[in-house]
Amino acid sequence: MSQTKPKTEESGATEATVPAPVLVAYDGSAGGLDALELARVLCDAEGARCIVGTCLEYGPVPVRVGRGDAEDPVATALFAEAKERLGDPGVETRVVGTRAPARMLAEAATREGVGTIVVGSPHRGKVGRALLGSVSEHLLHHAPCAVVVAPRAYASERHAGLRKIAVAYDGTDVAKSALRRAEEIAARSGVALEIIVAEDVIVSGGPGGRGITKRRSAAEVAEEAVASVDPSIETEGKVIDPGWHQVVGEVAEGIVTTCGVEVDLLLLGSKTGPERLLYGSVSKRLIAAAPCPVLVVQRAD
Repeated sequence: MSQTKPKTEESGATEATVPAPVLVAYDGSAGGLDALELARVLCDAEGARCIVGTCLEYGPVPVRVGRGDAEDPVATALFAEAKERLGDPGVETRVVGTRAPARMLAEAATREGVGTIVVGSPHRGKVGRALLGSVSEHLLHHAPCAVVVAPRAYASERHAGLRKIAVAYDGTDVAKSALRRAEEIAARSGVALEIIVAEDVIVSGGPGGRGITKRRSAAEVAEEAVASVDPSIETEGKVIDPGWHQVVGEVAEGIVTTCGVEVDLLLLGSKTGPERLLYGSVSKRLIAAAPCPVLVVQRAD
């Protein structure tokens, strides 16, 4: 079942604002190269400035945290590679710390007012599938902003840009935050938006959307979500029925199947409360199974 709203020329609610910068973690690894390529695509789509950050896991060394590559030869080499890959010799660079990469990246994101942290996946497992390493795992729980994980081997080709994006949606506050971010990206990049809703949605009410008060059909939630999107964006709502057994796995698989090969970026909200549909384990399964990058949006307070 799907609800489609064709693109119109009307001016919607999405207003032009300066996008927050994107912080990409680069360590010279294959996963780091994947992250660089994804950061390039995302910055182009959003018109955001890119900051390349690296954490030197040794020390003490004569580096100044938060500064560029002026004092350390390892950082100098890494940043030179990053600039070449990004095709931007003027890209901003930062040594984010000398210990605990995930924590240092999160702290750097706060200092720089970053909107998204881009990380790569450890290069183990099936080709094209992302894996959560210690850095991405920590950031998904503790980052002050959205986190997007590049699939394994994403840098094996140079991507022309985004063609279509999707958001996994269940009507809760965190899902609405993800939908708003997806709407912003779609508006800036001029691409179509797909809203994926699983059957048996529980819509939360009360402060912060945490108190479950009533049940609505997925079709109703999808219709409402589509109607809330800027009318200038081509938007389609799709409903999936994951079934009742092994719900977490089937929800994730249903979302991945619905995305297919046409979706270039999948967004979802980070679940921290009792909302039922998209558990944290679903996020992990989506990151592991989706062939496209998965961007996890924190709840807007």
